[in-house]
Amino acid sequence: ALQVTQLLQQRLSHLVLVNPASALRRYAWLRWTTQYTSSVPNWLFKASGAVALPLLANFDRISQDKRNLFIKTVRPISQACVAWRIDMLHRFEIQPPQLAAIRVPTTLLASGSDRLFPSDQEAQLLKQSLHRANIYNLPDSGHACLLEDAVDLSVCLKIFGVLPAPQTVTAPLQGDR
Repeated sequence: ALQVTQLLQQRLSHLVLVNPASALRRYAWLRWTTQYTSSVPNWLFKASGAVALPLLANFDRISQDKRNLFIKTVRPISQACVAWRIDMLHRFEIQPPQLAAIRVPTTLLASGSDRLFPSDQEAQLLKQSLHRANIYNLPDSGHACLLEDAVDLSVCLKIFGVLPAPQTVTAPLQGDR
């Protein structure tokens, strides 16, 4: 999203980043543990899902229906797909001057209980460079915060004026057909 914004910011009215993971390079322990994803035997990768799911989502804050759907959606993701996404994060690098050049108003949703990435710290770092950024803290939320019952994205966006004004729909007049 940050790279697209750099290229097309004149076409954007607002940028919303949810638990941004734009600084994986800064966290050596994350870099070390994630760089070996593609070399893990497939049977071990599949078995590790039971450990990984609680890192992705705070199940105590997600209804049973959403939890089941989340598990059903995440389980079939292949090891190659996970390795590709992690590789993208490893290769992503954006310098503070590049961030400072972004003038699009930005809302950073930051989970304070993200077990996957230090999202709240990342949001603070991004806010230092993004001149028009606001942080919406979700202190009890995990990485998959938008699945949580207590999190309403429309409320978060309404606070920062991100949502467009509702359009008034008028009924056609009798003679207009």
